Amino acid sequence: MIDIPTNLTRVQLADSGAVSQRPLQAGQVLQARVIGQAATAGQPVQLRLGGQTVEARLPVHVQTGDSLRLQVASVKPRLELTLMREAPRGANPGMNSTLPPLLRQWAPQQGSQAPLMASLQQLNQTGSPAAQQLPAAVRQALEALWQAIPNRESAMTGEGLRQVMRDSGLFLEARLAGAAATRADPRGIIHQDLKARLLSLAEQIRSTPAPRSEGRTALGSTPPPLRDSAPVAQARAAPAQLANLTREPLLDTLRQQVERSLARMVMHQLSSADSPDEATPRWLMELALRNGQNTDLVHLRLDRDARQNHKDNERSWRADLALHLPELGPLTIRVVVRGNHVSTQFWTDSDTSRATIQEALPQLRVNLESRDLQVLNITCREGEPPENPPSPAASSARGPIVDGHA
Repeated sequence: MIDIPTNLTRVQLADSGAVSQRPLQAGQVLQARVIGQAATAGQPVQLRLGGQTVEARLPVHVQTGDSLRLQVASVKPRLELTLMREAPRGANPGMNSTLPPLLRQWAPQQGSQAPLMASLQQLNQTGSPAAQQLPAAVRQALEALWQAIPNRESAMTGEGLRQVMRDSGLFLEARLAGAAATRADPRGIIHQDLKARLLSLAEQIRSTPAPRSEGRTALGSTPPPLRDSAPVAQARAAPAQLANLTREPLLDTLRQQVERSLARMVMHQLSSADSPDEATPRWLMELALRNGQNTDLVHLRLDRDARQNHKDNERSWRADLALHLPELGPLTIRVVVRGNHVSTQFWTDSDTSRATIQEALPQLRVNLESRDLQVLNITCREGEPPENPPSPAASSARGPIVDGHA
């Protein structure tokens, strides 16, 4: 029996053969269908999964025939699956009954990725004494994750930024599904995708026996990313104090940081779910960019305006970015593009930072115009950007959690 506590979405199986005869990988997505009677949250229900009939307890109400998407969270020491999607048959108000429970589940678990980034930087230093205490497999997974984080220079071109966004973890399941449909080798995706690398690291840490702390340290004040919330600027975490930790506390610290980062990625995927109104897509993601030996986090929300300009038959795209740079402090940027017209606005909480940015705006205008863009507006102000009204689709039923055509 797959026993899922009613407040979790993780599925635990004793035998991977009960799901599939093929080797499974962390990040892989499996399809399941409810074949038993309808069940409320916490009640046993029968699923058809990997050609086998299994029994599960789900945290949501399901009907006979409902389709589920399960993600492989861990393979060793036991197979663990996470509920990623529920898509009941037919269009009805219950179509997305998993979303509120999933959001409620993941929101308390999520936390800023900044502490993990600080730990990665310290543990990947040559000869790190803290890293030497860790199992070889964990060290290798830490190094692979660190190497997968792009440098900020790679995001300074259009194609480079596109690749950074693609590898941010938001589209992992959609890309793996696309590779499976075309029978392409998924190893290239898994090698560079940050969520795939996080899952690999989590798998190694989970499979390493170590006592867990009785309590959890404070999660901090970074709010969860919700569909209609504004991006949040996150400062670099203080240098990780890992040198004096012994093996078990070090593993527990890493485990908490990795699990919180994974939960935050899932929150971004949930909040980026398509609405039935495809005229107003929205994506929320977090881009980790290496800056020397440090890592900066860029929180991004990308929208397409539902209103269409009948004159040129174009809709505008808007990108809201929030970041925290040591030399400038918290910074919010809004870029609006319609055709070849662009407007850019900066907000900062410091008069000194505003003056610094103002000095750079003429060069930014030149750079934009050199790309054949017509600059309509470019400004920098002190304070916070104006709040935005909820998107038209915010209160309506939403579609797949993982965007299938991104």
